[in-house]
Amino acid sequence: MDQTRSSGPPFSFWIAPSTLVFKNITDLSIQMDSKPPNTFDFEILDIYRLETFQPANKEPYWKWHIELGNGNIYFTSMGYEQIIKKTPSLTRHQAYPDRGETNFSRTVF
Repeated sequence: MDQTRSSGPPFSFWIAPSTLVFKNITDLSIQMDSKPPNTFDFEILDIYRLETFQPANKEPYWKWHIELGNGNIYFTSMGYEQIIKKTPSLTRHQAYPDRGETNFSRTVF
């Protein structure tokens, strides 16, 4: 996932590749379209925080919806940690030009 840090000069953006690590996931539901051509379209289109739950004497948690190119992921979580993977770059596009390989390392730039 690329994060837009802030806008720079007109029509340019500071962006950096990042990883979201959701904490204490429960109630996981994955719905995927298995018909071509969308079979392997795992692109994240949007992330929504839906409902908030506040149990007595416990930390709050939220219902999340991750919209994919070929489906949806729903779950509850107590939040997330965002890990910025590389130094932000100023670009005219809202996608990081050279993300490198996908990895789940918690190493920060």
